[in-house]
Amino acid sequence: MSASTVPETAAQTMLTRLDHLVRSSRIYPDDHAALAHASHAIGEELNRMLDGQESIDIFIIDDRILLGSRMFRAPSGIRSAVRELGVFWQQRGLGGLHIGRHTNEDQFQPLVRLLLEFPGDGGPGPEPLNRELNSRGIRHLRVLAPPSTTDIEEVETSADPGLAALRLYLRGLRFTHALYSGPINPSLRIEARNLAQDIVDLYLSAPRRALALVRPKELVEDHLTHPVHVAFYATAAGQLLGFDRPALEELAQCALALAPGLQPEEDEDEDPRGRPPRLGDMASATRPMDVEDGLHHTRAIRHLLSDGDLRPLSRRLLRTVFEHDMGLNGEGPPNTLRWIDLHPFTKVLCAAAEFDHLRGGHATGKAYAPEQAIQQMRIESDRYDPHVLSAFEGLLAELEIIGGYV
Repeated sequence: MSASTVPETAAQTMLTRLDHLVRSSRIYPDDHAALAHASHAIGEELNRMLDGQESIDIFIIDDRILLGSRMFRAPSGIRSAVRELGVFWQQRGLGGLHIGRHTNEDQFQPLVRLLLEFPGDGGPGPEPLNRELNSRGIRHLRVLAPPSTTDIEEVETSADPGLAALRLYLRGLRFTHALYSGPINPSLRIEARNLAQDIVDLYLSAPRRALALVRPKELVEDHLTHPVHVAFYATAAGQLLGFDRPALEELAQCALALAPGLQPEEDEDEDPRGRPPRLGDMASATRPMDVEDGLHHTRAIRHLLSDGDLRPLSRRLLRTVFEHDMGLNGEGPPNTLRWIDLHPFTKVLCAAAEFDHLRGGHATGKAYAPEQAIQQMRIESDRYDPHVLSAFEGLLAELEIIGGYV
């Protein structure tokens, strides 16, 4: 894929700073210095975006940026900010901005304040907003309606889709290895978010290619591949269950967070299920080593608490890891029909984890075909939410096709 041009890089920076300015404007008064500094930084990026042109239009379409006639995807690190800014625009009936040669940073702070004054969810559209801007003396900056499909020219890319998918899978393995090896840190949290976004993107755009990645393979140890496979399977099932995109991304993050709770294969021989001891094993522990082994399976929770981050998403990761590992009786994935207070994500993750265990044969010593795995899970149906099992059954046709030609 070709490198970003100077205007494209400037556009990405401008949009992320504009997103931050919107958030800041909800906190600071109009004359606060922080808003002036943010507006000035945006103004600097405008000059770089124009790159000698008299004017340029910029639109946000989901996580893609349309700059003039060129459309490109926002890099993973800023994708959430671009999406959120796009939603903020859409709620006010607009899709983009027209930026003229004489636009400057002083015009952006009034624009943000003006947008905040208008209600969301079916806002007034760009014309009333533009009239307000004109009344405030802002002439070279205009808000625009969303573009039609004829306005869009997709950027061509030389990247091979199959190779891009494989790179994503390897990124997942690097992440699970890093999370297994040590406590979480801010950069790992960012990578978890970006990785989850890309997993969901791949599945929604090319489900067959995404599911082909999780076919049983002896690439690296199961404790590294398992969380990545669970993330893909959970995304697929969640999509069939009607989860929206943000929920799918958070579900994938919860799956990846299982990584430090797993043992390497060489340590799994003592347990006939191929799993390390559960917390429930501690109740009957008679030797210090038993207690140590029992505590080992809580390392995911310990790692996820290490940086003190307890924001809502962080708490959701902790909860789903705890529910998946403990279960109702401390012996494994919970009996969802008897524990109705489970988080909805946990119900999907437990089924996805068992499905991957059965497919790979690590839990039983026998690798099951997709249909056989579902049949086995149906035998123990009281351990799984019936709607989740039905969703996995809905994936069988695709999984059987993939198994036939991959």
